Amino acid sequence: MTKLIIRYDPDPRDAVGKLWFDVTAEQFSGSAFFWSDLSEVPRLVSDLRNFPLQEPAIQRWGYNSLEGSDLVLSLGIAQVGRTGSLKAMIELADPFDLSRRLTTSLTTDYASGERLSTELAAMAVQRVGEAVLDGS
Repeated sequence: MTKLIIRYDPDPRDAVGKLWFDVTAEQFSGSAFFWSDLSEVPRLVSDLRNFPLQEPAIQRWGYNSLEGSDLVLSLGIAQVGRTGSLKAMIELADPFDLSRRLTTSLTTDYASGERLSTELAAMAVQRVGEAVLDGS
């Protein structure tokens, strides 16, 4: 089973904290963070609550262009096929050595996507916590 855990560790002295992506699968795992004030999260939550997903729900964190070697964290979730399955595309990089990166995907469903959006919404309000996306 593949799992993405998104967690937020606030900095008590700053409005910005560490947004972590932890990915585990049968044969590998990876973890990375980027600084965030969670202002991006409400849009991702709103996009995830669309049923069916007409357009992928995508959020990126990183430097400058948020693409290629500037990208540190990325989550994209899209519907695949007509059965209601979702595919999550996940990318993370070491923010101190951007050449070290992990790209993976997992298959999940709308119930798991809704649970993720609920947990992300709570995280954005409380400025602490974690959200989990289970898949295969």
